[in-house]
Parts: sequence; C-alpha cells; structure tokens
Amino acid sequence: MFKNLLAALLLSGILSPCSSQRLKRAPPALEACLDSLRAEPGAKYAVALLVAVPDTARPRALITWPKGRLGHVFLGLFVDDGRRRKAVYVGFYARSPVLAFTTGVGVASRLVDNAGHRYDGVIVRRVDETAWKAVVTRLRTDAGKRYSVLGFNCVHFSLDVFNAASVHPLTIPLMRLPGEKTGGHLTPNGAYIQLQTMRHTNGNVVLRRGTASDFWPADSVAGLRRE
Repeated sequence: MFKNLLAALLLSGILSPCSSQRLKRAPPALEACLDSLRAEPGAKYAVALLVAVPDTARPRALITWPKGRLGHVFLGLFVDDGRRRKAVYVGFYARSPVLAFTTGVGVASRLVDNAGHRYDGVIVRRVDETAWKAVVTRLRTDAGKRYSVLGFNCVHFSLDVFNAASVHPLTIPLMRLPGEKTGGHLTPNGAYIQLQTMRHTNGNVVLRRGTASDFWPADSVAGLRRE
C-alpha cells in the first residue's frame, strides 16, 4: 500500500525521490570527478557523510506533507594539498526515479553534483592517503551499481564509500516502512537518528542545517580527529 502511494505521487509529479532540491541535471563526468580527487603528495584528506531529513523535529517521519519531501544521504570528499582546497559533493540517484519506485527492481543509476543540496547533519572522517585511495576506488566501483529503492539506494552507496575509509564502520539503524512488522531498511532517517545519538561522544559529528557547498570540515582537515 505504501509503495503504491509513493508510485502514485511520483507519477503525479508531486514527489521527487531522495531529494526536494533542484539539482544540476548534468553532473561532471565520473572520471573528471575522480581526477580532481587524486592523491597528492603531502595532502590531507577527509570524507563526509551528509544527511538531510524531511523534518528534524520528527526524524522518524519518512515524508512530510503536503510537499511530499523525502530525505537524502550523500558524500562530501575533501582534499587540501596546502595550496588549494578541493571539494566534491556527490549523490547517488536512479536515472529513472519513476521506474525505480514503481517496480522496485534495480535500475540504471547516475551520480549527481550535490553541492547545492541541503543537509541537516554531517559526520566527517579524516583519512590518510591509503584510506583515501580506498575511498576513491569504492566510489568508482559503486558508481556502476544499479539503483534499488530498498536494496541499494543513496544511503547504501554513501555509507559503503564512507566506510571504505575506516576499519571502524559506521552502522545505521534500520527503519520499517508503514505496515511492516519485521525487518527494516537503510533510510536517511536512520542515518540522522544515528548522528543524533553520536553527537555528544563524537567530535566529528555536526548537527545543523546548511548547504553542502558551504561546508568544509572544521577550519582545516588537520583539525579533525583521525578514525
């Protein structure tokens, strides 16, 4: 029933999967993106998981009405080589959102420039060159995967790349869809709730609303605690 409702909203043009933001339709080519993130001698690196939810006052709400706003999870990737700072904000989307939501099967995916996307919470990891290369490799691999609403969505993608940076993986509580009594799914809501539980014990967690392009991890990546 809930999936059918989502499908109806999509077809009517009311609901935009993963995001209510107006994003660039033509993101930079993947290879160009990866090239801008190549390892530099002596550079400092950080990777961030940025989370947006429909309503921070009701973090378990999957959708807000009447706007039909959903949450989103995406990545921030940062390189500081001492001369200049480079940042890429990238999200994982279905090429055909309507097909993804109405059929439930895996569909072709695309990476989107999320520099203009809103966020409500962030967790950042400072990483060394070896871990950075692992992040870029995982990004390249996962970018070729098919998008599935419940099987491999924006949360799966971002979390998988983020966790490639550390031997201490971030885990996110699963959320049940309305009507479900067992199981659960990775959702932006679960990611935000996890950040809420971590904010008092992890200095790399920030809870505030902002625009991705305005976010840089601390005043310097070097100021972050390495994980």
